[in-house]
Amino acid sequence: MKLIEKVTQSSLLTPIFAQWNQLSQRDRLALKVMAGFFGLFMIYSVAIEPIFEFEKSQKSYYESRIEFLTEVKSYEPELKKSQRKGGASSKRPATSVINRLARKKNISIKQISPDRDNQVRATFENVNAVSLLELIQELSDKHNVTVTQASIDRRGIGKINAKLVFNG
Repeated sequence: MKLIEKVTQSSLLTPIFAQWNQLSQRDRLALKVMAGFFGLFMIYSVAIEPIFEFEKSQKSYYESRIEFLTEVKSYEPELKKSQRKGGASSKRPATSVINRLARKKNISIKQISPDRDNQVRATFENVNAVSLLELIQELSDKHNVTVTQASIDRRGIGKINAKLVFNG
């Protein structure tokens, strides 16, 4: 026996088939059309809409990465100028200046330590990228403390981990 024959002979479906056979041709057609619309709606909501949402989120992510890269590149000329200046004009040690400004901007420093030749190594985890760039800019402009080495990893939208070496 074929599967369809088994289903039609099932005792559970017999009342449903009896009701279907009692419907007029017009009512059967209306039910078929409604079932078709419902099926299309289910296909759209289960399969097609999630694809569109994923595409939209990926486009948004891509645009945010482009925006972040553009912002970081905009700091390049100023960073090159500040590197040419060299030396620190601040009388305070660079570690205390970096700590003070980081607290002021609500940036937590995981680790900070003085290094050789008037350098300071600092590690930042899961910090706001824009706030960290503002900190670097302020250190360069007001305290002549420049970044000589940087290692940056993206953690989430707008969040980064960074290992920086400051000179000053």
